Amino acid sequence: MPELIFHILIIGLPALVLLYSAVCAAALRPRTGTLAWISACDRPAPLLLGHPHPAGKKDVLPLAAVCAVTVLLRAAGSMQPFAAFFSQPPAPLAWALLELAGAPLAAAALAYLLMKRLFGQTVSAALCAALVAADFSANPVSLAFSAASLYCLVRYLTVPEDAGFPQAAIPLVGGFVCLAIGCVFDPALLLMLAAAVFLCLVGCADRFIITGKLWVPSCLAAALLSVTLTWIAVFIPAGLADGYAFPAMLAEGGYYWMALRRLGAGFFALYSGGLAVVSLPDGWPLFLAAFPALLAAAIWLVRDHSRHSLVVFIWSVMQLLTLALLGSNALSLGCAVCLCQVWSKLEENRFLWLAWVGAGALFALLLALHFLFGY
Repeated sequence: MPELIFHILIIGLPALVLLYSAVCAAALRPRTGTLAWISACDRPAPLLLGHPHPAGKKDVLPLAAVCAVTVLLRAAGSMQPFAAFFSQPPAPLAWALLELAGAPLAAAALAYLLMKRLFGQTVSAALCAALVAADFSANPVSLAFSAASLYCLVRYLTVPEDAGFPQAAIPLVGGFVCLAIGCVFDPALLLMLAAAVFLCLVGCADRFIITGKLWVPSCLAAALLSVTLTWIAVFIPAGLADGYAFPAMLAEGGYYWMALRRLGAGFFALYSGGLAVVSLPDGWPLFLAAFPALLAAAIWLVRDHSRHSLVVFIWSVMQLLTLALLGSNALSLGCAVCLCQVWSKLEENRFLWLAWVGAGALFALLLALHFLFGY
């Protein structure tokens, strides 16, 4: 019986996704002669990400709800690992707790803050953050560092136009530091550095057009220096384990060669020269539902030159490449950001019920696949 249900889902879900996408497209289509239609026809090409939507007091309750859902899901989906802590705690207990509870909680909370700042809609951001928490197939540590990095980069892209370089450099450095630390735990995140550098250059180009300030050398220097110093720092414990003395190791070339060798070995061990994933990932319902949203982001990027769509498209495509080439699954963040862009527009146009329908169906499907089929 479960196999029959699974095959029905495989056949019927694409048709339902197409139908749902068609309804959303009709809901988002501006009516001829309305103010939205006029502004869509006569709109200057937007630069940067415009006015940010930082979290405030009204976001405490949605954020707490997202965290509570994450804790409940991880507790229900990981009863045996949690029970093992009381019967026979594993040796790296701190790491096990981080992977089972800390990283998923951080990923869901950062996903909410990211999507709220990017799109400004509370309900859509909470729904998408809950979907991130419901994807048990994703690598939670990689997901948390990816969300932290993208959140910092979005803060960099939303720095006011009249801000000085130090004010913009702080979130920029934070984004690259998060990725650099994440690379130590998941070397596949090295690919995401390319997306971070691209978004850094986009921000520099927009500011040059608006203010005439050329920040490219300064931003690239700050980003690369922060990555280098972070890698030097995080490999100090490994150097101590290899017999190097601190701080004398920082003056020895062998220490730096050891750090690069370990980082490169982890990366190339993942890359096999072909596609690491030749079928749909375990969280395939989320990927299948987000694919039309990714196409919509590409259309809005080409048609409206939307910087929001650029961030969504670049980050999602790079996460898809990371999964396809290296097998590291943190794709649920990119899928959630794609869906949040569409659902935020639906929320703005008073079609929030469509977002509830889509999120509810995906949430139930992800939980069913995990608890019934082991995905």
